[in-house]
Amino acid sequence: MKTNLLFLVIFLTCSTTHAQISENFELWVTGPFGFHIPDGWTVNNAEPTRPVSVRNEDPYSGTYALQLFSEGPSFEGRAPGRAFRKFYATTNDPISVYVRVDSLLPGGSAEIVVYLNNSSLTTLGTWSSTTVTSGYVNAQVAIPNFSAPDTLSISLVAKTTLGPLGYDGYAVVTFDALGQITTSTGEPGANDDFSLSPNPTTGLFTFGNGQTTVDQAVVTDLQGRTLHTFSNVREINLINEPPGMYLVHLQHQGQYHTKKIVVGF
Repeated sequence: MKTNLLFLVIFLTCSTTHAQISENFELWVTGPFGFHIPDGWTVNNAEPTRPVSVRNEDPYSGTYALQLFSEGPSFEGRAPGRAFRKFYATTNDPISVYVRVDSLLPGGSAEIVVYLNNSSLTTLGTWSSTTVTSGYVNAQVAIPNFSAPDTLSISLVAKTTLGPLGYDGYAVVTFDALGQITTSTGEPGANDDFSLSPNPTTGLFTFGNGQTTVDQAVVTDLQGRTLHTFSNVREINLINEPPGMYLVHLQHQGQYHTKKIVVGF
């Protein structure tokens, strides 16, 4: 139990914030050990031989989804597989997540926990299931006691149960289409002029919901090669670029940000 709680505290403390939400798990980055994780999330059981990014066959929810396994790091057996992310939320609307429970053994379950991101990690709402599903189900997590605006953390779990001899059970759970967080993921006072919308895009995207003209924008590929340079621009169209992920380096009112944009999906 101590091991499990320690990982929870570490991951929620280290979770980073970004000015865009990877709601549909479409933006992925390479972790320090060569595995892929969804941008902005912390995942405790990703590895090169067991990626948590999976191809999604349901077109409504984009190309990729997040799949967790009950194989978190532990000396006590198959600990829960977890993913965490911190958000700055401006409403207390229910959190919506599409969940597909792929496999379960007794003691295993799927779980979503929403925490108030304070020193005690106060639980705001939970959802759990011990039933294998044939497809996605829409899990709604009510957070009526959340006083917006404030920071909250979302934990997605392929859970097991800690018994006297270690963890019991096993679960494989796929999560997708996180929604109903009407926010940027920045802290209070964050500058939304650097947000890109829509993202992913078929090519055309704007800054700050179309209301901002940035001083300079440089588009590069992931290897850092410059593809386009723009000045005093409100929108950019990359429809002629091959589908994939690009970096947009922005300068505006003395601030510098780098954002990822997914094109062609």
